[in-house]
Amino acid sequence: TTEENHLKTVAMASSLAGNRMLLAGSGGLARELHFLIGGNAAKTPPKLKVNKPGPALIVIGSRHPVTSTQLKRAQKELQLPVLQLRTEELDNANRKSSERTSLIKLALSFLEKGQSVAITSSFSRFMSTLEHEIAGELAEITALILAAGKAKGLFLSGGDTATAVCRALGASKIRVYGEIVPGMPAGELFLRRRKFRLVSKAGA
Repeated sequence: TTEENHLKTVAMASSLAGNRMLLAGSGGLARELHFLIGGNAAKTPPKLKVNKPGPALIVIGSRHPVTSTQLKRAQKELQLPVLQLRTEELDNANRKSSERTSLIKLALSFLEKGQSVAITSSFSRFMSTLEHEIAGELAEITALILAAGKAKGLFLSGGDTATAVCRALGASKIRVYGEIVPGMPAGELFLRRRKFRLVSKAGA
């Protein structure tokens, strides 16, 4: 495809083919898939109810340079506290436990004051043997912080990180309400007994 309309044509053709086609592709194609769920997009998209504002927990596992630059800018211009997961501590059980406890305590100290806080592994040493464990550790830390009930929203960046966090939280679904900017969806993450405002973005 070379134009936006081509993606719409692909989506419309697949809707006519029933369940005989398996679609794979870009976010642009995904935006046209409303043809597969009834032929028409909803006339009025659902709206997110406005609740009292509160601090957000920002969890970033992507090592992409774009994400690192964005995070440094938020730290500088918004005075966003950024806590770093030291990946070199994950290969030792005692150091791993100490690192987890320290990060959780620090994050909660900011959230309790109504201040958003970021936790990231983006600036730590890359260890290929621990790649999946890093995402899992970020997810476990996230679950423990959210259990304290101080964060009102969740921001996730990096596909592996987002997947690991959803699994650690036992999320049942994500309801998307729209986009903050193109390619950055916003909605709600549904857990067993509660839900969180959610914004997510790709690492790039």
